[in-house]
Amino acid sequence: MKLYPKFIQFNCEEGDKVDLRQAKATLKYKPDIIVFELPKDSKELSAIFNHYSCENKPIKKIDLIIKNLKKAAKKYPYAISDVFVWENIKKMWGQGINTQIYNVDSPDKIRREFFLFQKPISAGYPAVRKD
Repeated sequence: MKLYPKFIQFNCEEGDKVDLRQAKATLKYKPDIIVFELPKDSKELSAIFNHYSCENKPIKKIDLIIKNLKKAAKKYPYAISDVFVWENIKKMWGQGINTQIYNVDSPDKIRREFFLFQKPISAGYPAVRKD
């Protein structure tokens, strides 16, 4: 039996309101990996969380991320949406679900057109065929 990864994507609508689809999906699917669209060198978010077991995660760093998101929400109200996602990640870690956090940033053209998930995995998961 071949196992294929399940890829679930929920984008936050960047507008004047909170969009809870990502936060709800986080608790519903309890993912192994969450990929945020942020620059790879973002000082607020890095793979540092992935180096710790659930009980040893640097929660103070998440609290700082949440604090900064709340500040950003004064100008960009949709930033509160990510606050709920981070709160749910903390809940999952508290339940022993070691969700890994990664950030990715790429040209819009690649994200929209060429980030392909193909079967079988050996054929290229994920496969970027152009650019």
